[in-house]
Amino acid sequence: VLHQGGVETADDARRYIAELRRFGVTQFTFKHTYVAYERSLFRDSQHDAWCRDHQIEGDLFEGEGEVVSALPWGPRVRDIEGVRVCFYREPTPQWELQHRLCRSSNLLSDGSVHASLEDAQSLLFRLPGSRRPSLPVR
Repeated sequence: VLHQGGVETADDARRYIAELRRFGVTQFTFKHTYVAYERSLFRDSQHDAWCRDHQIEGDLFEGEGEVVSALPWGPRVRDIEGVRVCFYREPTPQWELQHRLCRSSNLLSDGSVHASLEDAQSLLFRLPGSRRPSLPVR
């Protein structure tokens, strides 16, 4: 995960890749710093605040290498000097709704199952005998 104080520049990413290539790793996914959306279950948590303060956005390898694949919502997989690299970003909740695509279901420790952690209203069901959510629901 890209973040201030860690991997935040293309040079940082190249050093990371070089170090792991020594062990035969040839596929890398760099992800933006997750910041909760407005209706997210995690909005305004201490973790969300840290992410907002340390967020890195943007594809560090934009315009480099050969694009060999792409996800429907935009992230591209590139071949750069024999290494597959992707700057991964999740689709927005609006994109998922518009395209009617739910990428996963999410079972939380309170027994609730959500179609999206980005929308507190996406509760699919609650496991029998589970306790009420400890996170504030908007």
